[in-house]
Amino acid sequence: MQAVRSRLSWKQFKQKLFFNIQLYAAYGLLRLLFMTMRCQVLDPENIEKAKSLSKNGKYIAPIWHQNIILNLSDLYHHRQRVSCLVSASKDGQFLSNLICLFGHATFRGSSNKVALAEMKELLSHLSHSSEDSLDFVNAVDGPRGPIHVPKLGIVQIARLSNTPIVPMVMLPNRYWQFNSWDRFRLPKPFSTLYVAPCSPVAVDKTTPKDEFPVIAQAIKEVMLNKEKEIRERFNIKS
Repeated sequence: MQAVRSRLSWKQFKQKLFFNIQLYAAYGLLRLLFMTMRCQVLDPENIEKAKSLSKNGKYIAPIWHQNIILNLSDLYHHRQRVSCLVSASKDGQFLSNLICLFGHATFRGSSNKVALAEMKELLSHLSHSSEDSLDFVNAVDGPRGPIHVPKLGIVQIARLSNTPIVPMVMLPNRYWQFNSWDRFRLPKPFSTLYVAPCSPVAVDKTTPKDEFPVIAQAIKEVMLNKEKEIRERFNIKS
């Protein structure tokens, strides 16, 4: 029995070691990649407008799941510390640790399924005044898709916390796109990342729940239209 315990312990040690090697390798490579990139924010006045709609200056910034790495690049170049909602899956653990290495905080779960304790902490974070983590980022169509279909949970989080939603569109002028469910994007070295915060959507405790699908659809349309606009403006090919 002792030998079995030892073997399991050694196996766990190797798994943890391999996990950390992958984690720090990814962190180092991404930092090198981000150092070669430029980041340009379009329509920054929408951020200030969102802060004016919030009692504590905080806002929720939904992104597409395919743009998770693009979001890290944006944070590396411009924005202050943020909080992110990350899947509770094994892959989510890797992403959560990676986000923390870049100096940001995470909550575990999805916008439609968050553990009660995490939800209470998240709502407290969004509802109380603090200079730390002014925005909350969520991959609104994750963690399993379908692609570009916002989950209604993000609207519920905004409603419960009285926090405006600022759809965040990100598109590099050059990138690799993977054949995954989310068409994951990885920016190429020396590319320019365009970040476009859209007009804020005001959501509070008076927002009827039967309007959630309408709000989610509006978020989808504004994000897809804004990306199309960026493609045409800067002549970016698919």
